[in-house]
Amino acid sequence: MNDSVKSVISLVVICLVVTLALSAVNYFTAPVIAENNAKAVQGSFAEALPGADGFEELEPAADAPETVKSIYKENNGLGYVVTLETTSQYSESPMGITVGIGTDGIIKNIVLTNYAETKNFGDDYPASYIGQDSALAGVELVSGVTYSSTAFRNAVTDAYTALFAVADVAAGEMSDDQMAADAIGELLPSSLDNTGACKVEENDGLFVSSNRTGYAMVADKVAYVTDAFGNYVGSKSFDDAASEDASVVEAVKTAAAEAYAAASEKNISRIVKMYEDAEVVTLTPTGVQSTVNGAYTFTSEGTTYYAMTASAFGYGGPVNLLYIVDENGTIAKFKVMSHNETEYYGDVVSQSSYTNGYPGQQLDSISDDVLVVSGCTFTTNAVKTAAADVAAAFNAVKEAQ
Repeated sequence: MNDSVKSVISLVVICLVVTLALSAVNYFTAPVIAENNAKAVQGSFAEALPGADGFEELEPAADAPETVKSIYKENNGLGYVVTLETTSQYSESPMGITVGIGTDGIIKNIVLTNYAETKNFGDDYPASYIGQDSALAGVELVSGVTYSSTAFRNAVTDAYTALFAVADVAAGEMSDDQMAADAIGELLPSSLDNTGACKVEENDGLFVSSNRTGYAMVADKVAYVTDAFGNYVGSKSFDDAASEDASVVEAVKTAAAEAYAAASEKNISRIVKMYEDAEVVTLTPTGVQSTVNGAYTFTSEGTTYYAMTASAFGYGGPVNLLYIVDENGTIAKFKVMSHNETEYYGDVVSQSSYTNGYPGQQLDSISDDVLVVSGCTFTTNAVKTAAADVAAAFNAVKEAQ
């Protein structure tokens, strides 16, 4: 038997020994780890519901959210404890949560039984839930830790959903602002960020989505919504007794059109800097309800171009993009006008090597080698969404002419 064969056999034997050893360690330690985790959860009950004197386990409803692991009723009627396990979009590490809720529907305390996120939202964030009811009206997400804090908030909401199904617990009432945001988000999906939150800001009675993809007014518990170009989308009532008011419909359409015109002035000035001989015409396409928030056409040196602006929510907020394409949909210029990225993508887009990859690409088939940036999945997905939306808007504009 030569030396090479002996070496292979020795290596195989070593691998087998190591594998068996690891299996043995896992066999003995896995139950211990599981038992310790269970003790940590059980030990959190008294902390989550101070003054508790023992608990009785309740069976969750068949359609209870997957995040809900167990529900316990306190023996003396103080309230309930719900244990949850969730993960964020940012990390796949499990987050263990125990929440204590009184029969009045008020959160008494929240305990993190496991938290392995690489970005910590701090001790103050769970504490901000104490004293809240199911509406969670006084709770905000944590800037910079959006995904983890959103996962946490959604899990607490799931706890209420599961509890309402099996226990007599008072439900909180959402504020008018919360109901308005929900109504706007339902009619204007482009205003929702990656966490599903409706991002709008109020300015003199007009709600503007943070990425300027739509506008809204709220009157008498009815939300009236337009797209980015001032086209009326519809209304959503958050009170059964409320009905649509035609005068508010006209008001929101007028205000949205004025806002679009004001935003267009800035976009047009950017285009003119690139094409000095351009006389830019503002377009108001219909049926374009997406991340696209601006559409223009112009002629330069005998060639007709179309300019489209889009704003999609990335990791740190809206990423504002400008595409200029010819009549055939070939990209002539591409520019990242602004972004809120603090991560790797922010450094990438500042380099000409990134933006220079777009010219010459077909708008409806941009190569992933250009679109995809390793290390920033959330923002890359946002840019890919915007590219697809711009291609659809370009086709809609061409068909309408």
